[in-house]
Amino acid sequence: MMIKNEGYNIFLKEYAKISNFSIEKAEELTKNFIEAIRNTLSNYEIQNILLKRLGSFIVHEQKERNGTLFGKKEVVTFPAKKAIKFKFSRNAKEKIEENIKERKRKNGGVL
Repeated sequence: MMIKNEGYNIFLKEYAKISNFSIEKAEELTKNFIEAIRNTLSNYEIQNILLKRLGSFIVHEQKERNGTLFGKKEVVTFPAKKAIKFKFSRNAKEKIEENIKERKRKNGGVL
């Protein structure tokens, strides 16, 4: 069952093609990979997971902050919490930017 997200579906097709898997197998492996990252970051005292040539999942502390609730005018305090962010490696970021520039060049400045 593919998710209704164009980028995700294209990713699964590419992953299946590169790995010589069915799309269903590619989706299963992707879900397992995501679950393993989620479990590792939440169950162990580590602050990041480095994936060579791609980037890092990093746990960071978000400070307590004031804000407003959607649709209401009252100010509330959002507590501090841990959040996960992904930071692309320099190499991966450069490769993605190169590919975007190449597509723009081929399409007359339009992605």
